[in-house]
Amino acid sequence: MANFISKQRIAALGSALFFLAYINTAHADLMRVTDWSYETTATFEGAIFEGSGENTIATSSELSWGNAAGNFQSPVADFWKNRSALTIGTGSVGDSRLGGGVIGSIADDSTSTISTIFNDTPLGDITYPEFVALGSSFTHWNNPISSGDDHLLKATVKDELTLRNANDNSSTEKAAPTLFFNFEFRETSNSGGSNGLCEDGTAPNIGGIHNNGCGDIFGFRNLSTTGIAFEYEGLNYLVDVLIVGTPSPDDGDHISAFSASPIGYLSDGECSALGWNDGTSGQRCQGFVTPEKEHTTVQFGFAVRSLTSSIPEPAPLMLMALCVLALAVKRRSNI
Repeated sequence: MANFISKQRIAALGSALFFLAYINTAHADLMRVTDWSYETTATFEGAIFEGSGENTIATSSELSWGNAAGNFQSPVADFWKNRSALTIGTGSVGDSRLGGGVIGSIADDSTSTISTIFNDTPLGDITYPEFVALGSSFTHWNNPISSGDDHLLKATVKDELTLRNANDNSSTEKAAPTLFFNFEFRETSNSGGSNGLCEDGTAPNIGGIHNNGCGDIFGFRNLSTTGIAFEYEGLNYLVDVLIVGTPSPDDGDHISAFSASPIGYLSDGECSALGWNDGTSGQRCQGFVTPEKEHTTVQFGFAVRSLTSSIPEPAPLMLMALCVLALAVKRRSNI
């Protein structure tokens, strides 16, 4: 009878441990943030221009170069009278491409809230603006300028993001890891290099990105822009920095692989033009190529994904329960 009671107690102990595992995991799921309010901003820092930097401007939201009297928003046919520029803005049209600024509001989450992407969220359900928030925009006003003008060589974009649980007004604000995009820039020869080709090996002036001459190159490397980990109130999450485009009519409001994606890689030739010749072929640097005589806006965005809780899941705790049972049975058999 005593032996029967002991086995009952052992079974009860195992059941209790498994139940506690289930409760702990369920509690962790309930504690995960499902909706976030946010603020984000980006600024330029540490710009370096070729030569003496004559007729250049460097502020937190504008880097420009070329003719001092030129207007980068309104280029003219006489290229030596023009200016080119990079600007940070809060949107992709009109004056929203200028002046920088804060996007979103922690205090007013009615206009700036996104939902967490969980592991079991179907790809087709990841929609804008529910799961993907728009961040700062980056515009290259790529106007023809004189080759004798001092032009931009490199700078840093400082990107900051603050998050808060939108469903709990008493929750704390959390700064996600600040990113520093230390980028290189090259004003390319419109007619190509000594071989008559653009840096990616294609010919200029025959369509595509090089239709008006070889496009200019921006690049950076050694910076993770997806899967950036941060902790919020004891649980782990990831932030992905994305390039966001306008969803196609066929997609409705769904963000497809063509309209929200990680920052792409440049070709080996383009990375080499920026001074980077080492690393895995095809993955030496990331960045953009912008067409000549056009104003190109890159719209950044971000998403927040959930990581598995650090609290033990049922399977490990079930194994622990079985170990306890095995030890208890062994001890009983040795009595």
